[in-house]
Amino acid sequence: MERRRSPRVQCQLPCEIQRGRDRAEGTVLDMSEGGLCVRTPLSAQQGEPVRVRIEGLASPLEVEALVWHARLVRRRDTREPCRVLGLMLSKAPEPWFELIPRAPLQGEPPAAGELRAFRIRVKHCQGPRTRILSLSAESEDEARSLAADELKGEWDVLEVVPA
Repeated sequence: MERRRSPRVQCQLPCEIQRGRDRAEGTVLDMSEGGLCVRTPLSAQQGEPVRVRIEGLASPLEVEALVWHARLVRRRDTREPCRVLGLMLSKAPEPWFELIPRAPLQGEPPAAGELRAFRIRVKHCQGPRTRILSLSAESEDEARSLAADELKGEWDVLEVVPA
């Protein structure tokens, strides 16, 4: 069942994403009237405001958004860890809404089914606190490795379950 208010258009557009003073290059993976999905090395938490400057168009386009969710993934081409940020638009210029129906596809869109979602239950090493992380990976072993890399020894991975 589709829960989104507006359909997504897949694309591969270069962008620059800014969170406060931090900036990083990224790739817009999809877009809709209400938001966009960006792959970037930049770390961000849910609710943080970001600014995205989208290149690869006739003229660059800048939007403001809030981080709706963040997932840790590995890039297919380099196998390096990166993040995929789901962003909800908070401010977009009129050309954004004109762009959506005719968004240009550049390169190949991500292949469906290569990455799977996992839920990882972790426990803090210094106490009883537990957390559940969500991330995408190709296998349970890769999900466990991504979680361990991200948590840097402060948390123990207890369980990895396909979501």
